[in-house]
Amino acid sequence: MATKPERSVEKLIERFTQMIKNRLIDIKESIDNRDKRGKVFGRTLYVIKSTATGYEQFVREHQPYLDGTEKVYTSVKSAVDAAQSNDQIIIAPGVYDEGAEIALDVEGLRIFGSGTTGLMYGPCSMKQSAANHHIFSIEANGIEIAGLGFIVSGAYNAIDIDHTAAVYKTHVHDCFFTGTYGIYSGGTFDSVDLIVEDCSFLSCATAGLYMNGSRNKAVNNTFWVPTSGIGIQYVPTTTNRGFNLIANNLICGTGTTDTGIQIDGTPTAGQVMITENKIFKCNTTITAVSSGSGIAMNNYTGASTGAITVIDTDTD
Repeated sequence: MATKPERSVEKLIERFTQMIKNRLIDIKESIDNRDKRGKVFGRTLYVIKSTATGYEQFVREHQPYLDGTEKVYTSVKSAVDAAQSNDQIIIAPGVYDEGAEIALDVEGLRIFGSGTTGLMYGPCSMKQSAANHHIFSIEANGIEIAGLGFIVSGAYNAIDIDHTAAVYKTHVHDCFFTGTYGIYSGGTFDSVDLIVEDCSFLSCATAGLYMNGSRNKAVNNTFWVPTSGIGIQYVPTTTNRGFNLIANNLICGTGTTDTGIQIDGTPTAGQVMITENKIFKCNTTITAVSSGSGIAMNNYTGASTGAITVIDTDTD
């Protein structure tokens, strides 16, 4: 038979246990309510190869969230599949060949690689080798991608933004691209508020950047254009896809059948600015604008000797 002090201790333990259970219930309800309201700041998920040095220790240090969601994944696709709105995914060094297109269909998702090394794919890259597919298909608003290299073989794109409805506010920066198109933006449906900055595009077979959207901005990028390739292909296919900026890009070609900036269609005056771009050795620097004043001005082309030349096409 328990003594009086023993019974008191048992009651204290029982009370303390119940307090913990109640607190866990409160935390779970808080998480559930937060998810119902919509998160402003999401969770952080990690991708690291199981063969990476320190993998097991990293997993031990990053236990699952209280709602049961794992924090650590061994593939980018599995992390994307687990992500909720406004989550961020941080990818450890490695070359990730996922074998299938990855649909980014969660609003506000941010994907950060561990960085590229200047003008070539670096310690953290996405690769498409044997399979025939784009690497990322952007299908939700507010997607941000940074610090990744993209290695694509065959007639496919590194990032494809041509969904079954308009997509808003995509931000791609500090990435490296190869492929048929590095970034293909807009088609049947609009790609609105796309920003591409501080990226490098190496020998993309058709064009480094394809722009066919509203309020797009391509600034401070570097393009190495192959024979018959295009640095930036601007395609204003509809009159309501305007207010685009192409500025401060460096574009270098081979001097054969390549083009620095190609304008397909007739842009509306006052809805596009092409300025302060520097174009080296391209056979065609900027394709002729058929109409519309104020489209392009103060762009520059290199010369074999002497000063560079201003390409000023600000008149009809």
